[in-house]
Amino acid sequence: MNKAANDAPLLLFSTFDALELGILILNSKGEIALWNRWLVKASGQRSDDLIGLPLAIAFPELKNSRVEQAVKLAIEKDQSSFLSQCLNRAPFNLFRPQNDDEAPMRMQQQIQITPLRQFNNEQFCLIQIQDVTASVLREKILQERAAELHRFAYQDGLTGVPNRRYYEEKLEEEWRRAIRHNHPLSLLMIDIDYFKRYNDALGHQQGDTCLQDIARALQATLRRPDDVIARYGGEEFVVLLPFTPLAGCITIAEQLLYAVRGLKRAHPDSPHQIVTVSIGCASINPSRDSDSSILVQEADLALYFAKQHGRNQLHDSH
Repeated sequence: MNKAANDAPLLLFSTFDALELGILILNSKGEIALWNRWLVKASGQRSDDLIGLPLAIAFPELKNSRVEQAVKLAIEKDQSSFLSQCLNRAPFNLFRPQNDDEAPMRMQQQIQITPLRQFNNEQFCLIQIQDVTASVLREKILQERAAELHRFAYQDGLTGVPNRRYYEEKLEEEWRRAIRHNHPLSLLMIDIDYFKRYNDALGHQQGDTCLQDIARALQATLRRPDDVIARYGGEEFVVLLPFTPLAGCITIAEQLLYAVRGLKRAHPDSPHQIVTVSIGCASINPSRDSDSSILVQEADLALYFAKQHGRNQLHDSH
């Protein structure tokens, strides 16, 4: 046998050590036969301490894991497996190198498990581990930015509550859901009383603060997760109340009236001397031969009557 043939195994091991990914070889018993330098750095464990150990002993966290199942398929069934980090989050206890003043970061991993041809009548298994942490972090940043853009698209910039666009989409969604489940859907239309006079007397900066305070008070009063408040425009807000009959709608409207009164925000040009709201209440059992505009029209008409009868009150559509 020539020298090149004798040097081949050493060259192969050197190649494995030079690769920028983890190379792990297991024998037919699931024992570690090779542990390359990349894995030494990522795990903090020397290859001399691991060679000959069963994988489940070296990495107890892999017991009954998808990795262990894939290794069994490779050795016993001669089947390859690919484990993405999306479904198998960081199965190996590996860490990325950090600066001295930074806490270790667990490595996100993409794993390929491949059966190797028999050698000396023994089946082996190759595990390749790639560090995909940077890709995962980039994807997370992109998702956060997309969520932020989505939030801004559906959020009123002044008050922080959802905007009219969000409300209109939610109304159609809840209308369809009410038809499917045959339950009532209610709507409140809320108008700040004499708000133009408030702005004229105290200025638009105070008017903006007033809108923000009222939005917070209304939002804090709504307790159920499905209830939706939105700024409809100007000094108007809407509240969408799924699974709510008229009686429940009126009860919630009363609570919102009291919440705004409880702010005791002075209004120098109102007969009530404080900032108040008028509320129109409407409730309907949606059907396939009608549309959501009926509910909006009824709530708007009820609001009109509440304002006509002296404001600072609620009125229902019946």
